[in-house]
Amino acid sequence: MDAWLAKTVRERDEQDARLLTSIPGISYYSAPVIVSEIGDVSRFPDSHRLCSYAGLVPSTHSSGGRTRHGRITRRGSRYLRWILTECVQSNKRTSQDNDLMDFYRRVAARKGSAKATVAAASKLARMAYWVLKEQREFVPRMSDRRATRLATSQSRKAASNDLGVMAPLL
Repeated sequence: MDAWLAKTVRERDEQDARLLTSIPGISYYSAPVIVSEIGDVSRFPDSHRLCSYAGLVPSTHSSGGRTRHGRITRRGSRYLRWILTECVQSNKRTSQDNDLMDFYRRVAARKGSAKATVAAASKLARMAYWVLKEQREFVPRMSDRRATRLATSQSRKAASNDLGVMAPLL
């Protein structure tokens, strides 16, 4: 009975790791760490609770009707927090054209690189939550910037002459 249970859990974890690798930035080596740190995703009622478990949410101080948000709480799984930030760092170095990096660049322009890395790690945790919760691969949205670039590329191809030379856009 114990061998059967161990085999079933191992197969589920392998399936979850395969699903996580469909998210940009999560590699073959980081996916099993994320799966083992999260465990059963159904124990989290929503994606914010997973981020809170990882310690990737800001601390909140309230008094007299005023609320101030501070540094991240750093409570919860330090390994999950570490691997998510490493995935973001890896994604920054390797792939520049995905939703996560678009988000990172927007936040980095306002708040700086370190805060943007943590915000992107939190977003990556939310992506992982929904992939595991719905048991389906990650399908990236096409950002407006990428859609414009794709349309421009297609119009250049349509405007090219018979020799295969790209025609200049006016």
